[in-house]
Amino acid sequence: MVHYLLPVLFVAILPTFQGGFEILRVLLLSTFPLFYLIVKPISLNRIKKLVFPLVGLIIVYVLSFFYNNQNYINFLMGHYRRNFGILTLLGVFILFVIFTSTKINQRDIIIKYFYLTLVLGIFYGLFQVNNIDPIVTDSGEPGLTLGNTNFASAFLGILSIVPLMYFLMEKKNIKWLHLVVFFLNVYVILQIGSVQGLVFVLINIVLISFHQFSKSQKINRINTISAGIIFSVFTIGLLSASFASLQGKNFLRYIDQAVQLSSRLDHWALALRIAADHFWLGVGVDDMFRFSGEYITESTSNLYGGFILPDRSHNTILDHLVGGGIFAMIFWIVFCIQIFIIIFYLLNRQIYKKEIKSTIIFSSIWVNYFVQTLISPDQLVIFTLGMISAGSVVAIYLEQSSFKQLRNN
Repeated sequence: MVHYLLPVLFVAILPTFQGGFEILRVLLLSTFPLFYLIVKPISLNRIKKLVFPLVGLIIVYVLSFFYNNQNYINFLMGHYRRNFGILTLLGVFILFVIFTSTKINQRDIIIKYFYLTLVLGIFYGLFQVNNIDPIVTDSGEPGLTLGNTNFASAFLGILSIVPLMYFLMEKKNIKWLHLVVFFLNVYVILQIGSVQGLVFVLINIVLISFHQFSKSQKINRINTISAGIIFSVFTIGLLSASFASLQGKNFLRYIDQAVQLSSRLDHWALALRIAADHFWLGVGVDDMFRFSGEYITESTSNLYGGFILPDRSHNTILDHLVGGGIFAMIFWIVFCIQIFIIIFYLLNRQIYKKEIKSTIIFSSIWVNYFVQTLISPDQLVIFTLGMISAGSVVAIYLEQSSFKQLRNN
């Protein structure tokens, strides 16, 4: 079951239950990885440095729970509809450990289930954007099973790397079918109306181009990266200007509304104000909502109508700072940096031919997941997708290292 956990989580909703988009997922994430690890124990010797910050993060949140006298339900399950309590974090961190031990044939299966999840998302998105959604949700917007349009768009954009890589690597005539899936995915993202997905599609294209061009001795890598950044900025700007003109809006105002920049800045400022007074141990895991009312400004409160309090900072690094204090934030940053170092190592080495596709796919998903967490709240399915990919990247790295040692001996 570990290989097809992502599609299971994607469809694991209780639509008739208020807030049921996450409750069932929390139950799955908090039980299945632990049972799997008990049945199939995994040695931590080669991943101690990666596990250390994750264990540190859990310990900090436990200390914060006692220090802040946090409600035990919030501590275990997290805030309503977010559900990033200690059970979720522990379950997904265990899942990361499990996927660091996968083999090459297992990683191929994982990618196929990623593809299945994408196809499910595309077809369900087509139902939603055409107002024939068979599942009644309380949001009324095309958010797939993820809760809102930003999450839905980001999820489809992050997974766009899968059909794109199949198209590039496949040698059979069926490769063109993967291209159809890719463009159908882009169409659904456009119909959903959130620009996040388009940004991640462009990032995927740039990452693939960088990997291809960087293998050439004739092309300077710095020039390649620069060209990729310029291309991305130009394309995003062109698309945004087109959308703005079509909707009769000022370009800068459209950009602000599209990426919700003003709202993000307000959330980040609120998070920093809370963190300044709860610097060492934070306010408790996923418990920003309880303190927002004390620190929100009058102008921001009026903007939200006076009855809505932010429960997330829309930046995972800041969320850890608010929830667990400075050490929680440091532990998360250290973990992320280690994953990026491993990805950089793999993409700059001669990868075993059969691992090229999986390396690029898992690396791109992690990069996009990390970028998404800088501008949006984390989401259970997207969080799981990112951590599965991180674990798989580590598994490839460990195999490459073992192969290199055997060859040297």
